[in-house]
Amino acid sequence: MKKIIKFISGKLFITCILILLQIIAYFMMFYHISRYSPYIYGFMTFLSVFFAFKTAIGNLQSDFKTVWIFFFISVPIFSWIIYIIIRKKKLPERKIKLLKDIDKTITLPKDTSLLNFVNDDNIKKQMNYIVSTTEHSIYDKTSSKFFPMGECFFESLEKTLKKAEKFIFLEYFIINNGNVWNRILDILKNKAKNGVEIRILYDDIGTINLLPYNFRKNLEKYGIKSAKFNPLTPYPDISANYRDHRKIAVIDGKYAYTGGINLSDEYSNEKERFGIWKDYGILIKGKAVREMTALFLKMWDYNIGKIEENPNKYFSDYISENDGVVIPFGADPSRKENTVKNAYLNIISSARKYVYITTPYLIPDSEIVSALKLASESGIDIRIIVPHIPDKWYVDAVTKSNYDVLIKSGVKIYEYRYGFIHAKSVISDDESAIIGTANFDYRSFYYLFENLVFLYKPNSIKDIKSDFVKTMYESIEISEKDIENRSFFKKSYYSFMKFFSIFM
Repeated sequence: MKKIIKFISGKLFITCILILLQIIAYFMMFYHISRYSPYIYGFMTFLSVFFAFKTAIGNLQSDFKTVWIFFFISVPIFSWIIYIIIRKKKLPERKIKLLKDIDKTITLPKDTSLLNFVNDDNIKKQMNYIVSTTEHSIYDKTSSKFFPMGECFFESLEKTLKKAEKFIFLEYFIINNGNVWNRILDILKNKAKNGVEIRILYDDIGTINLLPYNFRKNLEKYGIKSAKFNPLTPYPDISANYRDHRKIAVIDGKYAYTGGINLSDEYSNEKERFGIWKDYGILIKGKAVREMTALFLKMWDYNIGKIEENPNKYFSDYISENDGVVIPFGADPSRKENTVKNAYLNIISSARKYVYITTPYLIPDSEIVSALKLASESGIDIRIIVPHIPDKWYVDAVTKSNYDVLIKSGVKIYEYRYGFIHAKSVISDDESAIIGTANFDYRSFYYLFENLVFLYKPNSIKDIKSDFVKTMYESIEISEKDIENRSFFKKSYYSFMKFFSIFM
């Protein structure tokens, strides 16, 4: 009963009710207008036809075109209004301008000299693409360590936090009260007492109903700065669709952690949720941490609307042993390029032997599907691991709707049988890998702030591949026969849910 009362009195429930009431009011208003005025009804229908035509001849991907044109035909009165509100992919112009101003202030010298030491032309193209579209650099003198589970990730993170002497930056989509957060908070309070600068940035929707209302005030008491990304408002606001999905921990500019792991107990399996929770994390040490520091500072400044006065003091000259080539990079909705998707496309299309993928949500757009099919039909070993126990029923339905076309082209799909796999990784040919926060879905490709790390010939790639193979044997392979044996209801249900892919 207490949980129900807490949920009903929470910000999320109240905000959703207020938004729903406003939407109902709008729909009722337009309904009555269209009912009593055939001229206005006709005008609205004309607008829907106009937008359907505009969509058909526009530069949208076929995925988006199909859904929107169907929507215009089936709901002619309201569809054009929803289209205007939802279709806009880019951030508001004022926010894009702020990001550009921040980029000018927090800049690192672009260095591509390491390309001269890369013999593989396909890898060079991938590196060039990431550098040219994200303005990040290519680094050596950086080492990486891979974590196959949240338990070992948090053990390492907590040890490193205790070493902090200058600053700690934390940026997470989810922070949840529990054992993990309490341990980390104890470390942060102790460090703040000793003069270490601490900043915490968290997403409002990601943490909604998870943190107490006085969370930020309590942090201030300990001398910890905090900011809430894109707070939810009680009125319809399309910018609420853009979330900070990044997971970044930077300590003294020397060490940086990222991956799919949030600050919550299920990620360390101290709380059971959907069986065993499996996730990937990575620690990078050395020069490349400068990019992770810059990513955090830019997002912090963007969120508080104030540009950093002296960002250079946070960039360390600390170097580590050479361990391949590293490019930490970010992606956000302000850019024309779909960097996340294209980085995945590049690694798939340039593979010579294999591509192994882990993702909690397999909702690829038509370009990714085509690339996976082409690679597989060209003899490349494509394997994908997804959860057997889903966290969202509707996303699971759309994920399963994509099995048929991929498996028929030779792609092997496995479901992690012991629980929920939240890891986001792509590895190829024992040489290159991408680990980060981005899923294989439309939201990561088009709407979320993400961060990733591209690795070329690191020692850690052996560990990443080894864990993938181990996880594959802990999974159920989905066959063509499994898909054929689906009931008519399931086939129809999955096909229907696939229609909503572009919203997931």
